[in-house]
Amino acid sequence: AAGGLVDFLDMELAYGDEKIRETLRMLENSSVSLIVSFHDFEKTPPKEVLFSTLAAEIRAGAHVAKLAAMPRNEEDVLALLSATLLVRREYPHIPLITMSMGGIGAVSRVTGGLFGSDLSFAVGSKASAPGQIPVAALKQCLSVLHPLES
Repeated sequence: AAGGLVDFLDMELAYGDEKIRETLRMLENSSVSLIVSFHDFEKTPPKEVLFSTLAAEIRAGAHVAKLAAMPRNEEDVLALLSATLLVRREYPHIPLITMSMGGIGAVSRVTGGLFGSDLSFAVGSKASAPGQIPVAALKQCLSVLHPLES
């Protein structure tokens, strides 16, 4: 970060507020932004927990708040999108990255921007998480949802 080799540093919320504050102090005189993230590869917590987790990331000082969860059913995907929308309305100035993983959650990677997620992940040559869509397919889907922005 000090050498300007990265643009973003991603740190799990689980490291705690003190470690996050320490990292933010380290980044003060750099152009590097801190992503504070939470991943649940087993399940999707309830909407209220998703909201409070993203809010905790923001209160901890995140320049970007990120949350990824594994859905067990379609309602879990809706909970993630709903929580994203609530956080977007409550904290309009903080960039958000949210996604529901796996096949069921792939729709969140396409429609997340409609609910307040500012970034999605796509597959270049090899997926780094379940449910990622190949970049060409994601680009095509996004051009349908956002025809004037493509």
